[in-house]
Formats: sequence, C-alpha cells, structure tokens
Amino acid sequence: MPKTPLEMTNDELDKGLVRLCPNLYRDRHLSMKETCMYWGLEVPKGWHQIIYDLSLKLEALILEIPEDRRKNYRAVQVKNKFAELRVYLSCGTDEMHDLIDEASDLSHKSCEECAQPSVLMTSGGS
Repeated sequence: MPKTPLEMTNDELDKGLVRLCPNLYRDRHLSMKETCMYWGLEVPKGWHQIIYDLSLKLEALILEIPEDRRKNYRAVQVKNKFAELRVYLSCGTDEMHDLIDEASDLSHKSCEECAQPSVLMTSGGS
C-alpha cells in the first residue's frame, strides 16, 4: 500500500513530486548556481500533504498552458520561512498565485510536525 504524503520522508516526497509534476519541478536537478530547487522541497513533515496537493493543482494548471510556453512556469523555491510555507514560481497566473496563497494560509493553521490544527506561537516579539 502506498504511503500518504504525511508518512513520506522529505526525500520520498521530493522524488514523488518530481515524478508526478515534471513541469512544475523541471529545475529540480539543476545545479545550485542555476536554481534554489537544487536543495529540493524544504518543508516540514506536517506540511507534506499541503505541498503535495498544491503541487498537483499547479501541475494541472501548467498543463493547460500551450506546450511551447510551459517551460516558463516552474517552481523556483519551496520552503518554510518564518513558520509559513513559501512557494516561489518563475512565472505564474493569478489562479496559481491564489492557490499558493491558500496553501500558505493553511500552513499557518497546521502543525509543522503532525499536520494537526494549530496556532502560531511567537515569543519575544510584539
């Protein structure tokens, strides 16, 4: 029985999404001088399902774009920054950016470790 995204290691998720979303992650194996995707998907385990779902939706939208322009729509970086999922694209439509914003909002409400609903905690700040 296949693993769910939450059960996958970062490496398994990375390899699986590169295979399932070849357009979105076309730069994944370029050098670190060419792309931040060299480092892979830098997200905590609790957000694996969020990035998995988002990636499939973005890949589907890329497939709607004329084939000669698809190469312009790719992930540049996927990471956790300040307890928020960040997904940067080289080029994107309004619909793609809306999906990314929704995933980012969902990451604020999901535990980075277990994916359960959570509240962002801060300390020492205002």
